Amino acid sequence: MTRVKIAIVSTMQGPPWAGSEELWARMAAAALGDGHQVMAFVHRSRELAPQLRELRESGAALYRRGRSYRLGLERLGSSFVRRPVRLPMVAPASPFAPLFRFGPDVVVLSEGTLFAFLHVGDLAEWLRRTDTPYVTVCQYLSDAHRATEEYRARAAAFYRGARTVGFVARGNLESAERQLAAALPNAVVLRNPVNLADRTPVPPPPPGPVRMASVGRLVVGDKGQDVLLHALSAPAWRARDWRLNLYGTGGDEGYLRALARHYSVAERVEFHGHVQDVRSIWARNELLVMPSRAEGTPLVLLEAMLCGRPSVCTDVGGMAEWVHEGRTGFLAEAPTPRSFGAALERAWAARREWPSMGRQAHEDAGRGIEPHPERTLLDLVARAAASRGRS
Repeated sequence: MTRVKIAIVSTMQGPPWAGSEELWARMAAAALGDGHQVMAFVHRSRELAPQLRELRESGAALYRRGRSYRLGLERLGSSFVRRPVRLPMVAPASPFAPLFRFGPDVVVLSEGTLFAFLHVGDLAEWLRRTDTPYVTVCQYLSDAHRATEEYRARAAAFYRGARTVGFVARGNLESAERQLAAALPNAVVLRNPVNLADRTPVPPPPPGPVRMASVGRLVVGDKGQDVLLHALSAPAWRARDWRLNLYGTGGDEGYLRALARHYSVAERVEFHGHVQDVRSIWARNELLVMPSRAEGTPLVLLEAMLCGRPSVCTDVGGMAEWVHEGRTGFLAEAPTPRSFGAALERAWAARREWPSMGRQAHEDAGRGIEPHPERTLLDLVARAAASRGRS
């Protein structure tokens, strides 16, 4: 077996860990197990995630970099930046200097969104100059982003230059081609791993008020919890017996608490923070509610389906690839209070069918989930490395 030198760069910023990191991290672990060399670059956070510690202990070289990517933004299209970029008189040393010395056979770029390659501008330039094969994985995409014609051309060239461009949802791939106004013939849809050792359905919670769960970062610009609270403030919902449980942390928690008071639903809304045990969430909740403004294929949706719960979601990202109206859940056409409220109404009217819809969701998810997605990605990476010099 040919030993391959793999460099991995994650553009995720903020928390020490997120679901978007699972695919590349598991691929890295599989690569190390096969005897390949692995170097990983992540953003510096206050604490080192256990998953990163495990990779380092398994032999991966780990580098934690700061957020100094302004030089890359200037090189790859400052027209996309709203404020002028001021460059220092002497450019700082690249945070990717160890990667350049490593001389990888292939680079894997795990992106939080389609435009994240801007954050690694000097690396992107190095890839172009050295003709080093690279694979990108886009975990999330928002249709709110727009770019200038010059930037679209640069971005299209970058992604077309990749050996493989991976998206976690067919909807994200289509959105990327629409935003770039360019075809990506090298694009594929990849599945994320699911963090559930026990994938049997969770028994329904005991009788009581209808309990709905919103699971995800408390960041309304992405997850849309403000839309959910607005929808639940409608007069029809005041006469119904329900509770909303929010799981997750984020900078908008204070705003959401204030919004719940503003809409006079605070006594029915409870904030639980981050909960590690996914099955415990579904032991006390009957319905997943996801009013997201943008998504990839959220792991919380697949986890809820495997646990036997229907959902109400917005038609963004890969939602419609998993949630089928009236069969496994309900889809809102847009992340607005009116549209999401209408989907909630349809769900409420069919609440006697939730147990059977949950069983169907469990079956559909079990059939659709890939057992070893990290191996699929590693195979693509190995092929990219083998293609070096043949471009």
